[in-house]
Amino acid sequence: MKFLKRRKKLALIIFIICFCCLIFLDRALGLDFFADSLGFIFLPVEKFCIETFNWSQKKIIFLNNIFEIENENIRLKEEAEQNNFEKQRYKILEQENQKLNTLLEMKNKFNAYDLVGANVIAKDSGGWFDIFLIDKGLNDGIKNNMVVLAKNGLAGKIIDCQKNFSKVLSLIDEKNSVSIKNSRTDDLGFVKGNLKFKNQGLCLVEFLNENADLIEGDEIVTSHLSEIYPKGLLVGQIKKINLDNNEKEIVLEPASDFKNIEYVLIIKQQKNLEE
Repeated sequence: MKFLKRRKKLALIIFIICFCCLIFLDRALGLDFFADSLGFIFLPVEKFCIETFNWSQKKIIFLNNIFEIENENIRLKEEAEQNNFEKQRYKILEQENQKLNTLLEMKNKFNAYDLVGANVIAKDSGGWFDIFLIDKGLNDGIKNNMVVLAKNGLAGKIIDCQKNFSKVLSLIDEKNSVSIKNSRTDDLGFVKGNLKFKNQGLCLVEFLNENADLIEGDEIVTSHLSEIYPKGLLVGQIKKINLDNNEKEIVLEPASDFKNIEYVLIIKQQKNLEE
């Protein structure tokens, strides 16, 4: 066994010596045999390694691009959501500003009265605001029979007052009746709600003088005979005059839009105009 080991060592030493000699002769004679041989062996390996590296690098760049695109999409989505939020917020602020301007216009229009603004918070079933609730009540100094105004004129009166809310009976409800006059002729009468016309947002007018001079478009205002409503408040206009069996049916279109009421003003008392 020792002899075999010695022979193996000797053979390895001889091989190394021969190999070195061959390399020396190859370099001395300029044959480059071994360089070519080694190149023949290692070039494919080197090429494979380079191609593998380039492929890996491209995949890494591709994956990085995908991650960047995903991050950019997330960023753009967040920006879009933020922009939508800002748009909604701006829209809400704009609507609130318009409502405040409407209230201010109403207060300026009815500046002869001590007024309290209120929001409409509920209404009876149906498409019209014939009876509705507002967010002001006894705690705000509101009392029954106080007059309620909408944007363009008379809306109705308070009929039930609680601590934090009140119920309003509007002009178009059949239980309501308002003493009025024709501003053009001074003819006196009453505006009354009517079941037949309520669902059209209209009322009927009855004049004390059956032969009163009337034309469509006449403005109707509250008269001085009412115990509740101050005189001169715009109620509406005569929309049409129907003649049926020699009976007049005078239809009034209210100044207030009872299809949609958001804000109202309550007259607490009339100001002393001599102050």
